[in-house]
Amino acid sequence: MGVQAGTVKRADAGRQVAPTPVISVVMPVFNEQSHLDDQLDALSAQDIKGPWKVVISDNGSTDATRDLVLARRPSFPVPLRLVDSSACRGAAHARNAGILAARAPLIAFCDGDDVVSRAWLSSALLGLADHDVVGGPLRRLVEPFDPHSARLPYTSIADDSIMTCSVALRREVLERAGGFDATFSGHGREDHELSVRLWKMGARFGHEEAMEAHYRLEPNQWTFTRKIYLSAIADTRVWKRHPDVVPGRQSRGVRDP
Repeated sequence: MGVQAGTVKRADAGRQVAPTPVISVVMPVFNEQSHLDDQLDALSAQDIKGPWKVVISDNGSTDATRDLVLARRPSFPVPLRLVDSSACRGAAHARNAGILAARAPLIAFCDGDDVVSRAWLSSALLGLADHDVVGGPLRRLVEPFDPHSARLPYTSIADDSIMTCSVALRREVLERAGGFDATFSGHGREDHELSVRLWKMGARFGHEEAMEAHYRLEPNQWTFTRKIYLSAIADTRVWKRHPDVVPGRQSRGVRDP
């Protein structure tokens, strides 16, 4: 389970070495051809200063997702790397593969079907100056795109639980926690399970108001119901794995008697 920290191979002598990024964005994708351009446009418009990069971890797409990424790479304002994570299906495995391919001491996660705000990364950097994990508010992603669409009644970080559609972490803390548990593939909630481990090890969680992302809701009642059902199954796995933590009350430090 999780991420194994490894050494980064340097370029051969005489070859120019790109500066180590301050922060790397890791984005798992699977058949995101129809949405990915919007997220890449949002990332290319970030107001961050200093070197950074984007790692897209393709989990075995069968559409033109990979071709889209390769076509965007030459004109993208920062290094845009494509990683093949198709060996094991699931977002958790894809994120772990992306972490291993990233070089930065700070890692930010987003999804290919959402749209982050212009200040998303700069706000993440601001929050990580004082915290180990940071997230922010979510707005509903609507079409045509509305930057002032309704805010959702939940954020990407609340009660010491994270949503990986919009979260940033210190790499050292993420690796010490063991990364994402790839056995949660198919049910989701691997971000919640990681949150429990981060909380147990004393990670500092923070909220940045300007770290805003537009979140795509499920397109119909069937997919929404299915997601809730699978998430409930995953939650029972989290509770069984961490029976000492009362579900939903980690931030209060309340434990089972």
